[in-house]
Amino acid sequence: MWLEYINRRCYKVLSCFCISCLMLIGCSKNLSYEDQISNILVYEDGVGEYTNEQFEKVFKLVEENPETFNIDFEGINRFNSVLSDDKKVKAYCFDISDSHYGYGAECRVILQNNVFGKIMTLLLPDTITAIENIYSLSNNRYLFIGASGSIHQGVYMYKQANVYEVGKQNVSKLLEVFSVGDSKIDEIEVQYEQELSSRDDEIYVLLAYRNDGIIEGVEEIDKLAIFYNHLKKELYVADIGKATEGSQVMTGTFRHYKWDGNLFHDITLIKPLEFINEDYFIRIEQENDGSCTYMSWNGGKKNGKPNLVIKNGIRQLINWNYRCPYNEWISDDESAPAAEEFIFLNNGYKYQYITGWLHGDLLEELEVYSPDEDLIYSGNFKQVE
Repeated sequence: MWLEYINRRCYKVLSCFCISCLMLIGCSKNLSYEDQISNILVYEDGVGEYTNEQFEKVFKLVEENPETFNIDFEGINRFNSVLSDDKKVKAYCFDISDSHYGYGAECRVILQNNVFGKIMTLLLPDTITAIENIYSLSNNRYLFIGASGSIHQGVYMYKQANVYEVGKQNVSKLLEVFSVGDSKIDEIEVQYEQELSSRDDEIYVLLAYRNDGIIEGVEEIDKLAIFYNHLKKELYVADIGKATEGSQVMTGTFRHYKWDGNLFHDITLIKPLEFINEDYFIRIEQENDGSCTYMSWNGGKKNGKPNLVIKNGIRQLINWNYRCPYNEWISDDESAPAAEEFIFLNNGYKYQYITGWLHGDLLEELEVYSPDEDLIYSGNFKQVE
């Protein structure tokens, strides 16, 4: 009798326990992925950062649930997700350190790669900064633009650009992918002081931030430190200069890089240009400091030393309504001016050469003005290939 009673009691207890377990499991499954990740990522006392064990649990959760690729994650502490412009690669970026003096400097990154509808989950091999943008380049290669910051008697920003090849089973960082002068480097990095760069009364503030039409389509000044035009596959990297007390700020000029399928080539400085007609043979070179040199030979033939050399010329982009120095231009669309203008001053005389499309016409034209601004020469040329 007692044995029968004990069996009945044990059965009831076991039944209640099983039902409770099922309820807990059901609740766990009903939790959103955001809640599940938030429950995993809890800072441990005395650690002050996410642990490898926690990160591995999140990786497994993402790997076992490929539908997370279509979820916009929000509200998770020190976490962000970024989708590439071609919607094939998604990054989950975890800022693992809980430092009050910085952010984004120590990150772990999970990637999801959509390969013909099948979601592959990969781990980015490098510890990198927090990812802000991912752009498709070519041949499964992607440009990652990241950012981090630190607070130490001011707010300092760090922007990085790297190129990764994202395959079906692995992801790898491409080395020597940015061609700068005679050398190749692995990544582009820009460091500047955020507060000084953003002040309207600071003489070093970006000219574009004053709404003078040079920079279009970009509203937040921090995005100008490293900016990519995916339509033209051009990368703009802000020049950094000294402000008061040695602070580093963006100066309002940029270096330009062009993706050719394998490398980002520095196109800030033009290759030498040569033009010819019956009167003159003209050569225009750009120096390392950005200034231009004009050389011309009389009689339409390049023979011996040039008859005229003018240094310290300027290179401008020109459009219907304005002109601006080439290295101050940045755009997120294809509306960039298609014509360039070179201006040289020589003892009061102005030599103005225009090449490219202007007002619907293709120009290769030199005009020379006297000190009284009278037009004394105008000639059409053809470019020497």
